[in-house]
Amino acid sequence: MSSLAVIGVQGRFITVPTGLFIYNEFVPSLTGQTISVETPATGQQLGIISAAGAADINRAVESAKLGFQAWRTVPGPAKAQLLLKLADLIRRDAQNAWAMLNPNVPFGGVKESGFGRDMGEEALARWMSVKAVKYHILPRL
Repeated sequence: MSSLAVIGVQGRFITVPTGLFIYNEFVPSLTGQTISVETPATGQQLGIISAAGAADINRAVESAKLGFQAWRTVPGPAKAQLLLKLADLIRRDAQNAWAMLNPNVPFGGVKESGFGRDMGEEALARWMSVKAVKYHILPRL
């Protein structure tokens, strides 16, 4: 499967898969159709990615159904740990997502005053969600 190389934070290259994520892997569309991805702030083309057709969507839905069957058997505390790990990975790589936006355009880029705050609203929301899991899902001792 092909990928795009875009310049990230501090000039690092970021590799982004161009396929559709189906059955836990990136695959090209069954029709071979693609679409161009552009930065909305500048109109600059970032690359070409696979375009999903009806058959691709049906495969993705079937994949999601199979994934749900497996997910529903995972105990609640294990799900919480997995979701917190996902949140950590998203937070770790968030600056790479921001790097693809234009920082000079309002609402189209990095906000110097807000990005990267560890103790902001997001941290409070995460702390509250962990407390909700602790007090509403886990049994009292």
